[in-house]
Amino acid sequence: MNKYKKLTLDTILFGISTFASKLLIFFLLPLYTAVLSTEEYGIADLLTNVVNLIYPIFTLAIAEACLRFAFSKEINKNEILSSCMLLVVISFVFLLCLYPISSIFGTTLNNFWIIFSFLYLGYSLQNCFSFYCRGIEKKKVFAIQGIIQTVVMIALNLLFLLVFKLGLLGFLLSYIISYFAAVTYMIMYAGIIKDLVKFKINKKLLCDMLKYSIPIVPTMVSWWINNSADKYFIIGFVGIGASGIYSVAHKIPSLITTVSSIFNNAWSISAISEYDSENNSRFYTNIFNFYFIIIILFGGFVAIVAPIICKFLFASNYYSGWVYVPPLVCAAVFQAMAGFIASIFRAIKKTNVLFISTTIGAVINIILNYFFIKFFGVIGVAYTTMISFLIVFIIRMKYCNKYIKINTNYIKMYISILLLIMLSMIMCNEFPYKKYICNLIYIFMIIINLNYISRYSKTLLLKLKKVNKK
Repeated sequence: MNKYKKLTLDTILFGISTFASKLLIFFLLPLYTAVLSTEEYGIADLLTNVVNLIYPIFTLAIAEACLRFAFSKEINKNEILSSCMLLVVISFVFLLCLYPISSIFGTTLNNFWIIFSFLYLGYSLQNCFSFYCRGIEKKKVFAIQGIIQTVVMIALNLLFLLVFKLGLLGFLLSYIISYFAAVTYMIMYAGIIKDLVKFKINKKLLCDMLKYSIPIVPTMVSWWINNSADKYFIIGFVGIGASGIYSVAHKIPSLITTVSSIFNNAWSISAISEYDSENNSRFYTNIFNFYFIIIILFGGFVAIVAPIICKFLFASNYYSGWVYVPPLVCAAVFQAMAGFIASIFRAIKKTNVLFISTTIGAVINIILNYFFIKFFGVIGVAYTTMISFLIVFIIRMKYCNKYIKINTNYIKMYISILLLIMLSMIMCNEFPYKKYICNLIYIFMIIINLNYISRYSKTLLLKLKKVNKK
């Protein structure tokens, strides 16, 4: 029972940090859509997405190795952090050196190159230190730094956008400063300053870490393609204003991404620590079944209420983007499930499977984007994202059973997935009585999973009774 308790406590801890942070940002959407034009929001989204793209390439995804290797008790922890810091600093200096020729990357990047470089540095350092904190079991520090980053960013957003009227520049500066605020907190309270003072590069360790992390680089790039390439197709075929609307629509499915990231942060630790234990297949199966029910039912609910949420949060010039939300909700659900399986592959150090699945998904994404945007317009891009993430999940699920058997009811699982897709497709198109049809589909999704819901609800109630007796 300790492993279930540990996973639950870790999820609650990360949930307090992540959900509070993301929820606050989510409710800032009315401010962003009111103050920033669709073009400005498109540029901001472009810059942050490019940072997400080059981060794993320039750092060779070393932070992933930082988390995995920090669990090994026999390895010197400061040598792990030193290796991570080395690649972050070198990549930042390299980025600054590209400034004289940055015009070849486009006018937008050239105009914001210095801001863009420090945005990259802040993002890289926060990732490096936060992964390290999780690896050395400084979970409270990891949780609090997320809250600090959000609070600082929100405070500066209000100051820069409403008081100083800095517009896009203020929006980007608030992100940069908030990253460094979180980094400063981790340095002070996770004992990182001691490791930085003892900076030492162990060449053998660095090579071992890179052997682990380098195969993850194409995986992360392919994952970025699945997540973000669609916006560049929209910019190229429609315009940056349409990309801004689409980017705002992406914020609604981020509710699902937020819930999944909370759990996956905790799950990644449990998947690694429990891999060598007895009955690991049973443990993984129980968690998978419970997680699948929660995420797919939550996804169906968000898809149904999407028009109401968008009407409340979006300014009038952004509201048309609500039709992109239902298929993007499906994509977020499939992404969450693929992320769950990814933690298992990282635990068994089979990162090549992650590369294969995400690469296939990325190739399909690019091909379908080209054709779907021509035939269906911007909504076609949302369909493409949904299809590519579904394919990634199916491939990972198939490979996973070769190493760890997940004993679930696959017929019910795929029927639930099909129903979610049907619900989303009906919601974003004009159908007679579509609200009633979608509600009936959602009820049927609950009915076919009722045995799992009943079983896990009873188990949860029994555990709560035991806790109360104690």
